[in-house]
Amino acid sequence: MSQTLTHQRPLGLSASSAFSFVLMMGVVNLFADMGVEPGALQPDLKPAQPSTDRTGPLAKIVSPQDGAVADGTLTIKGVATDIGGVVAGVEISVDGGTTWHPAIGTDTWSYEWQTPSGFQQATILARAVDDSGNQGSVSAGVQVRNVRSVTSTPISK
Repeated sequence: MSQTLTHQRPLGLSASSAFSFVLMMGVVNLFADMGVEPGALQPDLKPAQPSTDRTGPLAKIVSPQDGAVADGTLTIKGVATDIGGVVAGVEISVDGGTTWHPAIGTDTWSYEWQTPSGFQQATILARAVDDSGNQGSVSAGVQVRNVRSVTSTPISK
């Protein structure tokens, strides 16, 4: 059974702007996903049904390749796909999943990482979220190492 909710227009939204329409329709969609129906809709808004999408999107790192040598700025690139929804955002971790940073783009994305001085190696991960709030699994890790951390074997005499 759905609940009924009275909704007042948020401050700063004008019913005449296309941007405001998208935001207001988004609120109606959000309410539907929460099992809540507005008591009445403005004439230009349509009733929404709860999302049936329960599968998170998949993110994949395509560059750099595993084992790459990095120094300075490293551009991390990848793709993300979602079945039953739309990729809403992608995040990148350069520390094995301890912290996450937003990538630029959704279906194809990139992230500029300034490698810190003194880093020896890092594990890069990616994850994505879709328009229904489903978070996908963390991608396979990509190991990168600093050019200065490459070891050499001395030649014996």
